[in-house]
Parts: sequence; C-alpha cells; structure tokens
Amino acid sequence: MSTGNRAGSPKRDAGTDRDRMFPRLTPEQMDRLASHGRTRAFSAGEVLTARAEEESASNRLAFYRVAVRRQDGVVVALFRGTVYRTNQEYALTNNE
Repeated sequence: MSTGNRAGSPKRDAGTDRDRMFPRLTPEQMDRLASHGRTRAFSAGEVLTARAEEESASNRLAFYRVAVRRQDGVVVALFRGTVYRTNQEYALTNNE
C-alpha cells in the first residue's frame, strides 16, 4: 500500500486528470439539476462558447461566473463555479 499524501493516509485512485477535471453527473444529480431549469438540445456543429469571469479569489479558493453563449451572442446557460486553487497545471487537448 502506498502513502500518497503528507498525512500518511492511503493514496486513493482518483482516475485520470480528465475524470477529475470533468466528472460525470449521476442520473440522480441530473434529475435534481433539471428541476432548477430547462433543457434544450443543440444541433451537431452548433458552436457554443463558455466564458468564465472571476468574481473573487483567495489563496486557495476562487469563485467564477460562467456564461455559455450561442454564436449570435444569446446566453443559453449561466452558472457559478467554485474552484480549489493548486500549483498544478493542466494541459487540455482539442478532444477534451
């Protein structure tokens, strides 16, 4: 058994970087979220752009407001996100 953190507790299998950065919601979580909004299907090839604006930040936490827009500028989704800041850098490819 390996000890992966400073406290000496067992290192857990966290999956790939992609899995940690973009976790999948369970059906129950999707149902809960759906009750707070509405769903809309988008066509294949339709371009959506997400832009995050930092609202506030400290050494370890940051809060962002994210707007997702269609090509014509209409906002189709709006949400807030909380991030835990680390010194680790993530490189994304076009497939992610």
